[in-house]
Amino acid sequence: MLPGGLALEDQDGRVLRPGCCSGLETWREWFSVSKASSSPWMGHDPAPWIEDRGDVLRVWSDGGLSERPLAAFSIDVQRDELSFELRRVEQDLQGFLQRLDTWAESQDPKAARAFVARFDHMFEITRAGSRPRGA
Repeated sequence: MLPGGLALEDQDGRVLRPGCCSGLETWREWFSVSKASSSPWMGHDPAPWIEDRGDVLRVWSDGGLSERPLAAFSIDVQRDELSFELRRVEQDLQGFLQRLDTWAESQDPKAARAFVARFDHMFEITRAGSRPRGA
């Protein structure tokens, strides 16, 4: 697991980070949020969660596993804006995969292809249905 997952920041600079046990490898689960009302796993301690409000998704900083705590805050995201940002995440990960490939090739040309393929598989960067690298 790559700790951290996806974070949101609003115009006021408030950052909503995923909770424990929510890693970057589950980034594709966010596509289900932009298309339907299902929520990706966002971790616990804190336990962020998403409230579907039609064209707006209200992402709460905590309270997904229990009553909403008093200290919880929310960030509103337009559903279509989330789709746009997820495409940017995908492009960033594809760019990272290309750089990882270059680095791995410089370290161990015999193992590079398998190493990069495994990383790609674990993070579902170029899985079927996604855009090809460099697109």
